[in-house]
Amino acid sequence: MAFGSTIPSQMKTFTDPVSGRKIVKLTKEGINWHFYFTDNSFLTGDKAIYYFHADGDPHSKLTTELYKMDLETGISTQISDLSSKFGTVSNFTKSPDGELIAFVGDNDLYALDPHTGENRLRGNSREP
Repeated sequence: MAFGSTIPSQMKTFTDPVSGRKIVKLTKEGINWHFYFTDNSFLTGDKAIYYFHADGDPHSKLTTELYKMDLETGISTQISDLSSKFGTVSNFTKSPDGELIAFVGDNDLYALDPHTGENRLRGNSREP
């Protein structure tokens, strides 16, 4: 898939049999994960969330792309095109408002614009 591609809603709502609480599962079984617990995945207004989706091996960074999910419709839109540009991507974080995503690609620090998919080199992590 490429920048701007969408995945239809996979949301499923059910009631937890023990607590009786309503549970909303955002994605199907598979290789999907959000930013680490130390980083906020939600965007301003809590109506969208960033998450990763990988086609294939869960440990392969080559197939991993970043998505933005609309929490009202469940539709996910691909906001990166990293697999075609980098051999390895890791260490994602975002600005508090979600307008900038930083990551390491092939040992260099990049800034990703989630609106355009543009990656800008911010520095070389190999330099002292």
